Amino acid sequence: MSFLETLAPHYKSRDQWKQKAWERLHLKGFPNRKWGAFQYVPLKALYETSFIPLTKATPAIEKKKNTCVFVNGEFRPELSQVEQIICLPLSEAIRSYGMLLHKNWVQMLAEETNPFFLLNHALYEEGLFLYVPPQVQSSIEWLFLTVGDSTIHMPKMEVHLGKGAVLNIQSHHRGEGSYWHNESLSMSLDEGARLFLEEKISHSAEAFGFHSKRLKLKRDAKFECLVLSKGAKVERHDIAAVLKGENGEVDLKGLSLLSEKREMHHHLFVKHEAPHTRSNQHYKTVLSDRARSSFEGKIYVEKEAQKTEAYQLNNNLLLSPKAQAMSKPNLEIMADDVKASHGATCTQPKADEMFYLRTRGLSEKEAKRHLVKGFCRELMNDEVIDASF
Repeated sequence: MSFLETLAPHYKSRDQWKQKAWERLHLKGFPNRKWGAFQYVPLKALYETSFIPLTKATPAIEKKKNTCVFVNGEFRPELSQVEQIICLPLSEAIRSYGMLLHKNWVQMLAEETNPFFLLNHALYEEGLFLYVPPQVQSSIEWLFLTVGDSTIHMPKMEVHLGKGAVLNIQSHHRGEGSYWHNESLSMSLDEGARLFLEEKISHSAEAFGFHSKRLKLKRDAKFECLVLSKGAKVERHDIAAVLKGENGEVDLKGLSLLSEKREMHHHLFVKHEAPHTRSNQHYKTVLSDRARSSFEGKIYVEKEAQKTEAYQLNNNLLLSPKAQAMSKPNLEIMADDVKASHGATCTQPKADEMFYLRTRGLSEKEAKRHLVKGFCRELMNDEVIDASF
C-alpha cells in the first residue's frame, strides 16, 4: 500500500479546491531520496508510520488579547481574540474574500512543487484567514498546541496585508507525543506593507514537523522572519518568496539548537523579479550528539531584476564527531548588474579557544557553552540562548 493510500481515510471533504489539491497530489506523488529538495530528509520513518484519525480535544486555554490559538492543527475561533484586524476561519472568509483566495489557490495548484504543501490544502480541517487593512499597525500572537499519538495535524494560514499595513507575529509551537505537524502559511504583502514573524518551535523528539511558507511582495514591501527551533525526529522548513515589485525586501534568519538524534532541514528559494530588490538569508545550526541538519538555499535573479542585492550564509557548529551538517547554497543570476554572495561553514570548537577558557577555571561543558553563546549571539541574545539549552 502506498503512503498516499494510507492517508486516504483522512481525506473526507468534497470541497472543489481540496479535491483539486488531492488530484494534483495523486499525479505528483511523494518524494524520495532522488528528489533534490529532499535528498537529505529521511522520509522512510514517516512513510512507515500508520497515522490514526484525529480525536478532537480542547484543553483549557486562557484567552489573551490579539491571540490566535491552534489546537492539534485546527484553528479554534472560540479560543481566539483578535482586534483591529480581520481574523476569520477560512470557511467563513471564502464567503467575503473568495475571489482573493481562489485566485491564490489556482496559482498554487499550477505552480506548487512541494507535495506536503498540496497535502495540507487537501486535508486541513479549519484554516485561518487574516487580513490587515491598509495603514493599520497591529501585533498578534499565534499559539500552536499539539498533542498526539500517531496523529496528523494540518494547520493552514492565509495572511494578507493591505497597502502600508504593519503586522508583528509572535508564533509559539509546543508539542508532546508522536505526531505529524504539516503546516502551511501563505502570505501576500501589498505596496509598502511590513510583516515581521518570529517563531519559537519546540516539537517533540518523536514528532515530524513540516513548515511551509509561501510569500509574495509588491513594491516597497518588507518581510522579516526569525526562527528558533530545537528540531524534531524530522523537522523541515520550506520557504519560497517572490519579490514582484521594486524595493521589496526579504530577510530570513534561523537558529537551530539540535541534540540527541534530532534533525533540521531548511529548503529556501528566493526569486527576484523586479529591480532594486534585496534579500538576505542567514541560518545557523548548533549540533551535538547524533544530530543532523541540512541547508539548501537558492537565490534566483531574473533578467529584469537589475540592481538586486542578495546574500546567503549558512554556519554550522558541530560539538560532536557523530553530528552531521550538509549545506548547499547556490545562486542563479540572469541580470548583469547585481550584488550577490553565498557561503557556508562547518566548524568544531577550536582547541586554542577551549584551552583558553579551560585555563580560566571553566569545565569542558562550560567552555563549550560559552563558545556556543558566541556563535549564536549574532542572531539571538543570551537570555534566549540560555532558555533553549
